[in-house]
Amino acid sequence: MSRNVLVKVLLALALMPSLSACLEKDYDSYALYVKARGLSNTETIIVSNGSNLQITGTSDLSWTELQKFKRTYREDKTNYSIRIVRQPSSSNKVCRVLNPVGQASTFDSIIRIECGYPVVIADTGLTMTTNNGLMVSNYVEEVALNSSRSLTSMLNNEVIQDPNSIDPNDQVLRVTPISTIGAVSFQKLYMENETVTISFSSVEQGCEIPGANNNSGLVFSYPSAGTFMNTVQTIPLDQDWILDGTDYSNGRSCKDFTRPEYFLTYDELENPGLLANYTAECYPAPPVDISCGFALKARVRGLSYSSGEFIRLTATRMPSTTSHTLDLTTSAAKTFNLAFQDNETFTIDIDGGSNLGGKVCTFSSTGTSQGSGTINNSNTVDTITCN
Repeated sequence: MSRNVLVKVLLALALMPSLSACLEKDYDSYALYVKARGLSNTETIIVSNGSNLQITGTSDLSWTELQKFKRTYREDKTNYSIRIVRQPSSSNKVCRVLNPVGQASTFDSIIRIECGYPVVIADTGLTMTTNNGLMVSNYVEEVALNSSRSLTSMLNNEVIQDPNSIDPNDQVLRVTPISTIGAVSFQKLYMENETVTISFSSVEQGCEIPGANNNSGLVFSYPSAGTFMNTVQTIPLDQDWILDGTDYSNGRSCKDFTRPEYFLTYDELENPGLLANYTAECYPAPPVDISCGFALKARVRGLSYSSGEFIRLTATRMPSTTSHTLDLTTSAAKTFNLAFQDNETFTIDIDGGSNLGGKVCTFSSTGTSQGSGTINNSNTVDTITCN
């Protein structure tokens, strides 16, 4: 090897660390902030990204001031994951993280948490089936209410011997969620005095919401005086004899308990009275009850949908005189929101219409502008003909 070549090789080796340093990207680090909406200035929650951060609300229930986690995140590293480890401890509200998983950057470094009241819908009438369900909407999302859905309505807690130990002195707290079949809860949470509008429809059964306006929807505001129970959505686990410092010592809401049962550490020192069990209610407010029964349907023949022709019908369930109005345009049968039981009677009146062009509409069953009948242990369809 010539002397010139040897000098070049040695020079290249000397420059390699500097070259590597130039090639390595200088990644930025970003702080992670938290804001919450819907908490009053007496309400706090605890959120965690590996370390806990307590969030306190504001008097006007708007977004809290930004609060910062201790650690920072490099833009090239693993996504952050945020969870709520204690729900509001002094109210009936529940909170959820709107963006629980992500990557900190210039554009995404704020965790937003929404706190409010969930709207729970429960069926109190005929048993739902997976094919005989009810679609319920709050005009933001639509959920199906049927027997395949369930909602945790309470938690039963009981101190038992540890099933994994033969020592009778080894005890654990068994938490068993009790589920209500045929109940759902909207994901959207509602703030104080925010208006909630619920609509519902079913094809194979008639359904009603008590107190609904014309039985086609229900409008109400949260919170409503006298509707909330004393218990809160957050399970007071400081009374559950769970050892301080364990996962559940700071509290959990019912929705966190989804398995058939949990076995948690039992701390006898925190239960000096040696209580055996207690029941924690989970509904923050009584659910909106929907009652379902046999369906009354109607269809019309002889109208031109393309010409904008329709008729308006009002059906009344007797003897309660509960009514519901439908507009019909085609031969497809539509269901009234009325929950009929066997042997109940009904009337259907043609209240009016539009663009009928002189057509006269009558019920096939009566030959007049009013239909009537009795429910006979099955769904009933009345047909109107327009000529």
